[in-house]
Amino acid sequence: MLVVLLTALVGCGPSPAPPAHTRAPASSQGTSAPSFAQVPAADGTPIAYATLGRGEQDVLLSHCWGGSADLFLPAARALSDRYRFIVPDLPGHGRSGKARRAWTVEAYAGDLETVARAAHVERPILVGHSMSGRVVVEAALGPLAGKVRGLVFIDAFPDVDHLPSHTNQSGMMGGLRADFPAEVRRIVRALFPPSAAEGDVERVAASILRVRPDTATAILEENLRYPARDRLRLLSMPVWSINADLAPTNERANQALVPGWRSLVIPRASHWPMVDAEERFEEALSAVLEDLSSS
Repeated sequence: MLVVLLTALVGCGPSPAPPAHTRAPASSQGTSAPSFAQVPAADGTPIAYATLGRGEQDVLLSHCWGGSADLFLPAARALSDRYRFIVPDLPGHGRSGKARRAWTVEAYAGDLETVARAAHVERPILVGHSMSGRVVVEAALGPLAGKVRGLVFIDAFPDVDHLPSHTNQSGMMGGLRADFPAEVRRIVRALFPPSAAEGDVERVAASILRVRPDTATAILEENLRYPARDRLRLLSMPVWSINADLAPTNERANQALVPGWRSLVIPRASHWPMVDAEERFEEALSAVLEDLSSS
């Protein structure tokens, strides 16, 4: 059960009170302090996003289920001298709009393209954590096709032979509908090592619980319906994974599906390595981005 849950998709960091949604002047870009902006999605939903860094390579970071841009901001600050980071709050999360009819992977992929266009992104590296692994795959094959330099999956696809789906996750979905807070806390606890600090566990659970239960379950259900394996096999750009070790990484199966797919594993980390293994996560992300930006 733990392996199935781990490959599923939950997680993230806390979402503080929203700042004003105003476009920062260009002169303020490229610093360690993020600049916040807002752009309407294709359906009119407001998408908030942060921009920081002064490097030439654009990196678009897409958070997981129940999270926000804040999850990635510490790592983006740490690497801001080498890269320019664009970090959206996906609709339904964080500072972005909460009213939307379609919570599909395809809609979220379109949101990434909208943000990329608004932020004047060129040849980006797309980084997707957990459920956003599917989002960045769809963005790279769909609205950003031919424009993506590489993909980085963070604990999104440790084993393509055992992908979560709407069928094999019916029990979890039933639990979320029956008692959303209790099921969220059960899932989060299962995706941390037994020795994890309770503060880290609570931080992630609290973040997910900020999302409306009906929205959260709809997002998760649509993500599980996405034909991930069929779409992954169509990728032609370089691909890296950064995984925790709570579930084994099946590099042989992954490379059979996507030739050249490479992985780094962070020992003793949770499904949210940027929360409980921050320095090691930043080191891994730095190494992967350096490889992709030089290829």
